[in-house]
Amino acid sequence: MRSRAPAPSTCLNNYVTGVFTYVGQRGDGARQYRSGSGNIYADEGNHWDVTYYNCGGC
Repeated sequence: MRSRAPAPSTCLNNYVTGVFTYVGQRGDGARQYRSGSGNIYADEGNHWDVTYYNCGGC
C-alpha cells in the first residue's frame, strides 16, 4: 500500500534520515530509506512517499 505522508518538516526529515537506513535512489531520483519494519520512505522533495509492507507489530 502506498501513501503520502504530510509535507516534510525539519523534524520529520531528521527522523527519517537519521533513524532509517538509506537504500539508494528510485528511478525518479527520490532518495529512499527503509524502516526496521521494512517500509520504504521516499523523499520526493515536497512530500514523503511511503510504501507500507508491515505495520510494525499492529
